[in-house]
Amino acid sequence: FNRRYFMFADPVRKKIVFVGPSESGKTQAVHTLIDSKDAVLKTIGCTHQSILVESSNGVSCRVNLWDCAGSKHYEALLPTGIKGADAVILFSNPYDEQCAQITCKWMSIQNDG
Repeated sequence: FNRRYFMFADPVRKKIVFVGPSESGKTQAVHTLIDSKDAVLKTIGCTHQSILVESSNGVSCRVNLWDCAGSKHYEALLPTGIKGADAVILFSNPYDEQCAQITCKWMSIQNDG
């Protein structure tokens, strides 16, 4: 009697972090990517969603989407939230001058992290 053990490789894992000021569309983008029908509520702290994506050649990738709240109250969480990220997507509102200033600040935090 010969037993064979097959180990299935875990899918590749990638972390994508969505950052930017409040009301810049981060949460809406995450909900669109995960195809959520839930109401979009204001983010408190950081939220995490995960989707499994499969390429045309059959390679699976677990994509972890992190949505970081944009209010000043949660600014201190940003360096921890982006730690280990494979990509950081920075959101902004080009029609709001204050938002543009905040976006520049978030970019400097990202570059320092």
